[in-house]
Amino acid sequence: MVSSSSNNSSDNTIDPDSITGNRGTAVEIPEEIKDKMRGKSYKEEYASIVGITWDDLRYCQIPYIDFNGNRQIGEMILNKSVAEDALDIFEELYNIGYPIEKIRLIDEYDASDYQSIEDNNTSAFNMRGTNGSEITEGNVSNHSKGVCIDINPQINPWIDGDTGEGTHENAREYWNRDYTQWSNETAKKAYIGEDSEIYRIFTEHGWRWLGGGKESGNSDTQHFDKVN
Repeated sequence: MVSSSSNNSSDNTIDPDSITGNRGTAVEIPEEIKDKMRGKSYKEEYASIVGITWDDLRYCQIPYIDFNGNRQIGEMILNKSVAEDALDIFEELYNIGYPIEKIRLIDEYDASDYQSIEDNNTSAFNMRGTNGSEITEGNVSNHSKGVCIDINPQINPWIDGDTGEGTHENAREYWNRDYTQWSNETAKKAYIGEDSEIYRIFTEHGWRWLGGGKESGNSDTQHFDKVN
C-alpha cells in the first residue's frame, strides 16, 4: 500500500505559490538550513573523507505534483555540479504530471535513510556509507556527494537479486515490478522502470538508473545518479 504516514505531502509548510513557474531554484545553502543539517546529513567529521564542503552543495526548492494531484514545493540538497540539471528534470516531471509523494530534507528523519524510505520520501544528499551504513575509507555512498536522487522509494524499492525481496515490509506489493498488478492507481503512475517516462527523462539527461540489476545483481529501482 502507499504510505499513509502523518508526514504526508499536504503537511508541507512551504508556500506552493512561492515559486512562479514549474522550474525550481538552487542557491547556496542558507545558514538556517545548515543548522538543520549539521550532525545529521552533514557530518563535519566525515567531510574530508567524502571530499565535500558546504560550497559544493546547493539548497533546491522544487515544484512537484503530490499524490493528491496538488502543487507542492519540496526541499532537496544537491551537488552544485548536478543541481541545475536536476531542476530541468523535475520541471519535465512536473509538466508530465509525474506524482511524487513528498520531497523533504532527510534531516527531518534525523538523516535515517531507512525512515525516509519508509515514509516514501524523495531525497538526495546524505553523508553515509553504502546501504545506510557509517562512512569509512572506501565506503562512501555517492549520496554523500549529493549526486544521487531516490524517487518515491517505497514504491520503487531496493530489491535483492537472489530473493526478489526488499527490506521494507510496507513496500512488499512493489517488490513485484509488474506494476499492472498493483492495487493503487497513483502508485502505478509513480512506477520507475525502463518503460517509464521518468526513466526516459533522467537517462536523456545522462543520469544512470540502478534499477535494472546490471550493476550488482540487485535492483535499486528508486535510484538515479550522475557521477562525473
